[in-house]
Amino acid sequence: MKIANLSAGFVISIFLILSFAPQVAALQQEKETIKVVAEDELAPVRAIREGIRKRLGQAAGSLDLDLIMEGSDFYGTSPRSVRWDSDGGRLWFEWKRWDEEESGTYEYTLADSELKRLSEDEAERVPSARAVWDRERQRAMWGVRDDIWIYDGRNKELRLLIEGLRGARPVAFSGDGSTAVLFYANNLVAVTLGASGESPVFAQLTDIRSGSPPKEDPPTEGRKWQRAQQLALFDVLNRRDKKRKEEKEREEGLEPKPVYLQGWRVSRLAPSPDLKHVAMFLSREASGARTTKVPDYVTASGYTEEISTRTKVGDAVGSSRLGIIEVSSGRVGYPEYGLEDREIRSWPILSWSPDSSKAITFLGSVDNKDAWLVSLEPKAGEKADSLEVATTLVASDHDDAWINRRIARGIGWLPDGSGAYFVSERSGRMHLYSVSAGGGDATALTEGDYIVYSPRLTTDRSGFVFEASIPGPFELQAYFLPLAGGQPQQLTSGFGRADVRLSPDGRRLAIVGSQSNSPEELYVKEVDESGIGVKVTDSPSPAFKSRSWIEPEIVRFPAEDGALVPARLYLPENPHPSHPAVIFVHGAGYMQNVHRWWSGYGREYCFHHLLIGLGYTVLDIDYRGSAGYGRDWRTGIYRHMGGKDLSDQVDGARYLVREHGIDPGRIGIYGGSYGGFITLMALFTASDHFAAGAALRPVTDWAAYSHYYTGNILNTPSKDPEAYLRSSPIYFAEGLEDPLLICHGMVDTNVHFQGVARLAQRLIELRKRNWEVAFYPVEGHGFREPSSWADEYWRILQLFEENLKD
Repeated sequence: MKIANLSAGFVISIFLILSFAPQVAALQQEKETIKVVAEDELAPVRAIREGIRKRLGQAAGSLDLDLIMEGSDFYGTSPRSVRWDSDGGRLWFEWKRWDEEESGTYEYTLADSELKRLSEDEAERVPSARAVWDRERQRAMWGVRDDIWIYDGRNKELRLLIEGLRGARPVAFSGDGSTAVLFYANNLVAVTLGASGESPVFAQLTDIRSGSPPKEDPPTEGRKWQRAQQLALFDVLNRRDKKRKEEKEREEGLEPKPVYLQGWRVSRLAPSPDLKHVAMFLSREASGARTTKVPDYVTASGYTEEISTRTKVGDAVGSSRLGIIEVSSGRVGYPEYGLEDREIRSWPILSWSPDSSKAITFLGSVDNKDAWLVSLEPKAGEKADSLEVATTLVASDHDDAWINRRIARGIGWLPDGSGAYFVSERSGRMHLYSVSAGGGDATALTEGDYIVYSPRLTTDRSGFVFEASIPGPFELQAYFLPLAGGQPQQLTSGFGRADVRLSPDGRRLAIVGSQSNSPEELYVKEVDESGIGVKVTDSPSPAFKSRSWIEPEIVRFPAEDGALVPARLYLPENPHPSHPAVIFVHGAGYMQNVHRWWSGYGREYCFHHLLIGLGYTVLDIDYRGSAGYGRDWRTGIYRHMGGKDLSDQVDGARYLVREHGIDPGRIGIYGGSYGGFITLMALFTASDHFAAGAALRPVTDWAAYSHYYTGNILNTPSKDPEAYLRSSPIYFAEGLEDPLLICHGMVDTNVHFQGVARLAQRLIELRKRNWEVAFYPVEGHGFREPSSWADEYWRILQLFEENLKD
């Protein structure tokens, strides 16, 4: 073949290849060099990881930190997002076996007890964890990348509703299940499903736009005359103008009227079951608010990158409001609540009545000391372009400290629409109530010295299912309660805690259950069947299962004010001659860690076994502020964090000395987040009772923390400076006498590393010598890498070994 016969493009390509061949070869050589260097550098790290993975699959000899800090790969991953098929014959859930790299979707078929992991393609074609179900739980809708799928459980039909619509996500089904509603481009779109094989029909429900309405530019008298002349002289213009007017009239009947946000942004849209109204939750950032920038030093680019996080407590906070859109006219109504003397916020939770005529929602005061359950009823206004929203204050709660916002987790309409149900701490414990839609006295559906968690109506709407601590504060079982109230019927037993999902037909329970020494597993049983049912999953590694794990003893010791403080006690079989002890302080403040189910602190539970194996006694306290014991225990830290929550640790130390012979000079303390804060306060203000402490990701100054957390407990620094001065460790750093270890992730967007930097400078200026900081460059508030966990806990163990023993 002669070159003259080749195309010009081919000749140019050959020329370019020959011209740049040396450069291409050099680039390839550079890539190979980088590849070899990277492989050589990572080889020892991979070898360590492979060695640990191999040991997970074997019966463990001695317990060590590398195994423990593998976390859920060691003690098992809990089954999550459990959901039933519409006929109760199958279960889907997210899970990871100990030897799998990633979580996946599993399917369990009850008829043949078959459990299998679905392939990626199979998992995309079953209702996902975020699927939206219709009222009868027969149809499900979910998104997969840019596609929307519909599953009809009545005939097991699966179909692709929309393909390739980027950003679309399911919102709800209409009340009769015939229409699916999607959120797309900041608006709602209704999709009429039709019969199998029919093409869906699309209709835009809302036309919400940012900015303000366009300014009208009315024509001058001269321009009006010019237009009239043109239409009078030219027939073609006259006909076209008439046609445009007719088309505009037709379009106005089909397209929704625009709603302009004027500086607000949509945070949630909630359509009524009949799709005639849409509740619109709006939010707006505060003017002049300043957010903290968190630097990320170890990045793929090699450059430091910044993460914008939150404001600090007391800074300007954003505002929120709720509006109702009438779909047919585009009219918007913004309710007035008769609370003009209070600063209020709309909580983004709402439930429409079964007949779509009303909705209920929660309002909260900005200082979070009051909450109101409000009924909303949209009505045509006196003006043609207005929509009125009649409001009724159905129920209210007040707390001199702060409202427990977990009340928002139990709200809805009674099936006949005559009233609503909600949860409240008004009795001192969280309980379930009903109230007439018109307001009045609420009726307690549950009462007693226990707490109700997350009540929800059954599919047939015959009653409620919830978890409750009826057996006592250290155990949670599932219960059924008829609509009218009465004695709750216990559905589960044999677990420390049972989280349940009732099948749509009400016959079976899917239970995620656990005990204090046995991680969460999935079980299935008939509602009226005794026992724990059939175990579906087996999560822990062989290394975990080969060891014996204790059920910590639950004790109560007296506090200085006479309260009985609950705690988990870990006793060593062979106490060390020095009689050392360690107190663990859980994080979050408002959480419970003294109970008979598997702890969210799985690594710490295992680490405490390592400690008792070395002769330590370990005490894990549910101090004042913890969840599970009612309103008074929760608010015991109001206006003074580091008050009763710290004195409970001191009284725990005294209990160990008095009842278990612990040397008072050999007690250590450690914890993360809120537990890190308490550790700092313990070493700064109660050094007589603690010999060493490890503060992990600690809050060092509450004035630098989040408004929506700290503002509840301490009010704001400008209004209540005394509360911040007596609650923040940085003001007490001069009291440090004993060894202190601080561990903190540098990419922590919750408790910022900046706080530790400030405390370090304070300790430097105070000439303190017995402290150190271990920082973790790639970690946030909750560590992700086992290597970081292992390094952190090696340092904690070394701190205690060097300072609590001879």
